[in-house]
Amino acid sequence: DTELQQRLAPLLRDAQAQRRQVDDTLAAAAMDVNYPLGQLASRLVEAGQLQARLSAQVVDALDRALAARVERASHRRNALTVLLPAALSLMLFLMVRSIRQLLKPVQQMVEVTERIAAGDLSQEVPQGRRDELGRVLAALQHMQQRLRGLVERIHDDAGGIRHAAQEIAAGNQDLAQRTEQAAARLQQTASHV
Repeated sequence: DTELQQRLAPLLRDAQAQRRQVDDTLAAAAMDVNYPLGQLASRLVEAGQLQARLSAQVVDALDRALAARVERASHRRNALTVLLPAALSLMLFLMVRSIRQLLKPVQQMVEVTERIAAGDLSQEVPQGRRDELGRVLAALQHMQQRLRGLVERIHDDAGGIRHAAQEIAAGNQDLAQRTEQAAARLQQTASHV
């Protein structure tokens, strides 16, 4: 951590200064056999106390850094605890929505096909999509229009055939009446003779 390095930098300088002080004291004592032992002992005690203070400060800095890391990890854990279910819920929502968007045109195609199979050509085929499913719906609409046209043509042709059949029936009835009249006349003529 940069923050930890910033906290430990002054302590490192103090530790280096303490080290130099101990080294200088030991070097002076080594050069002078008559170096006062009281002064050497007091300097070493002073260096030990400084070392103890520096160690306590390092431990304190490390404890604070560790506590900060624990707190950040706790915040991350809490954020994940909140965000992960939210993200999963959003993904589930998007999946359900996508599935519905895919299944709705399929359901429409099934309904249209069943209506056409049942003979109902009156209802319009839903439009509006520009994908493959939309193309299938457009093809179903085209098929329905052609079937509707074919049924109308058959209906018109059946009407013409009905009209012709009625004319033939009327002609047959007229012929039957004339035949009866001719037979009645022929009988009359035969009874007069």
